[in-house]
Amino acid sequence: MSLTRQITICLAIGAMVTFLTVGLMTFWMAKQHDIEAASATRTMVTGGLASARHKLEALTNDYAWWDEAYQAYHRDDRGWIDANIGTGITGTEIADALVIVSPEGEIKYGWALEGGDAADAIVSKDIIKTALDVTRNVPVDRAQARTILARGPSGVLMVGAAPITPVETAGSSDKSTMPMLIMAQYLNEERLGELGRSFLLQDLNVSNDPIDGQDSFALADASGATIAELTWTPPKPGEALLRTAAMPLAGALGVFTLTMFLIGFRARTLASALSWSEQQANIAARRDHLTGLSNRKGLSELLGSKQCRQAASRGELAVIYLDINGFKGVNDSVGHHGGDQLVREIAERFVQVLPAGSLLARVGGDEFVVALVGVNAANVAGVAAMLSGALGVPFNVCGVEFHVSCAVGYTTTATGDAEAEELIRQADMAMYQAKGDGVREPLGYMSSMETGALEKKQFENHLWNAFQAGELEVFYQPIARSSDMGVTGLEALIRWNSPELGYVSPAKLVAAAEESGLIRDIGDFVLDRVCQDMRHWPDLRVSVNVSPMQLRDPSYPAGFQKILKRHRVKPHQIEIELTENVLIDDPDAAARKLAELRKLGVTVALDDFGTGFSSIGALRSFPLDRIKIDRSFVQEMTTNPESIGLVRALVAVADSMKLEVVSEGVETAEQAQMMRLCGCEYLQGYLLSRPAPVASIVELLEAAPPAGAVVENTSSLRRVS
Repeated sequence: MSLTRQITICLAIGAMVTFLTVGLMTFWMAKQHDIEAASATRTMVTGGLASARHKLEALTNDYAWWDEAYQAYHRDDRGWIDANIGTGITGTEIADALVIVSPEGEIKYGWALEGGDAADAIVSKDIIKTALDVTRNVPVDRAQARTILARGPSGVLMVGAAPITPVETAGSSDKSTMPMLIMAQYLNEERLGELGRSFLLQDLNVSNDPIDGQDSFALADASGATIAELTWTPPKPGEALLRTAAMPLAGALGVFTLTMFLIGFRARTLASALSWSEQQANIAARRDHLTGLSNRKGLSELLGSKQCRQAASRGELAVIYLDINGFKGVNDSVGHHGGDQLVREIAERFVQVLPAGSLLARVGGDEFVVALVGVNAANVAGVAAMLSGALGVPFNVCGVEFHVSCAVGYTTTATGDAEAEELIRQADMAMYQAKGDGVREPLGYMSSMETGALEKKQFENHLWNAFQAGELEVFYQPIARSSDMGVTGLEALIRWNSPELGYVSPAKLVAAAEESGLIRDIGDFVLDRVCQDMRHWPDLRVSVNVSPMQLRDPSYPAGFQKILKRHRVKPHQIEIELTENVLIDDPDAAARKLAELRKLGVTVALDDFGTGFSSIGALRSFPLDRIKIDRSFVQEMTTNPESIGLVRALVAVADSMKLEVVSEGVETAEQAQMMRLCGCEYLQGYLLSRPAPVASIVELLEAAPPAGAVVENTSSLRRVS
């Protein structure tokens, strides 16, 4: 080796050592500086929040420690209470809501900021119960107020609570006679901004999902459950130091070091980098990025390996297919980040119960596959049962408890072909059969499953092709006032007369569309066609049926509004009809979606009313405008006198809640007359018209006499004047 080369190598090594030493030390010092600054900021933010709670407690005590307030409450002097306590909200806006609660826990007086949430919405019954609990054993003195954090309708609340106490008799007062004063403040942008500015923080915020680079700590309610995160971006003075001092030095040393090394090792470095990248790409292509498990490709390669083929020839290979029930409800409730957390936790539970040597793969959003090789394959049913049982304990995701289960199917090489995809298909078919039949236990593959599944798949393919080819049609059926038979609206109904299958019942069509996921596209098609056809009857309201799957889609309200805007149709011209299954499956999500749609001006009707077990509760809990009495009641009225009393009761319930009533299935003039006598406002059925294409409905309405015209047949349709 020449002296020049030796010197070059020594210089290069010396430069590299110097570069790494100085760089690492500078980087370490900068990081330590950032850590110290972040710790100090966290301490200040924590203290600031504690200070805010103390201020709210002091403010609550000032209002609660008041003889006149105690006396005014017991003599029910609303004027004094409003002038002296209510003005704290209406005049000085010290909080978002202020309520006075009776010893029994009921709000007797309440005030809230104008334009915000109502007082009883902000201070919910749960908050009142918690406030009573946390103050129950607090000594009666000037420091009796307590604060809690809770979730309100518009964000996280800081709530102060204290009993309204007569000062002179505080030591001997009976706490059970004292009303409770509760003051609630949202941790909104304005309050958090004021708190953050005192610590030179620009983005102090309440969030459920801190982003990268942010610091946070949990905001917990009185039970200790996390309801949100207080987040902020901590200052990073170390980064500024690193940019100022380290970069010039690193640049100079880096240029020198790279020059030396690139000459001799460029080819080797490139080869190594390419080899490493290829290895990483191969691994990534066979791994699920969320759980780290094998994906479908990795699973297929394993099942096609020599080891598995040999095991299959000995009948020692089995596949288990699992589909998680209830997974979509988690995504709808706490977002996709919560769904990702659930998937990881499910994978961990499965790994814990699987025997050694098993392979677990994630092959879909909420679908897993297990491969058992060797002796474990003989106990495939037992392993499948253990996997199903692993989900028996509920999951805590983002502070919310969820119960999920799974549909499980399995197969072994003794039941069919040993090809990898065939084994997965058989296990998938068994799982699909278990899911469709509602079977809770794992179900083994049987060849008899093939016929039903194949026919179902073929029908779904027919439906998809029909939709693509434009074979689906929208028919309409009139809805008229019972008093004068004036047409006030129409119901849009999907119809399919297949060239291959003939007439397909709407129930079978909708069921297949929901199962295949095509229902969203069909729903958009129906609404789009209705908006086009409404040019023929701009003064009528048209009803469209909504599936539970459509309503569970988070983007449904926005897509609904987009279609209406495209055709310039006013929302009040559209009514959505849904069955109570929509309300029962996921009541919270359904209520939110319906509220969004009603804000647009859309009306909501509950179809087939009276046939289910929760419809009365649905009337109270959901934003409805109209109920439609099921045709079965109408058909029985002429033969069963008890049905008349039942219909009258249903109409009375609707009237008491200011809901319109439509009677479905009216086929005779006698039925129409009986529904009028029962107080039903609107009629729909074959007496008026069978469902018909748009052209036939246009002709029917044009031929109908005006509302005031005298006609012999009182059951004839009339045009609305």
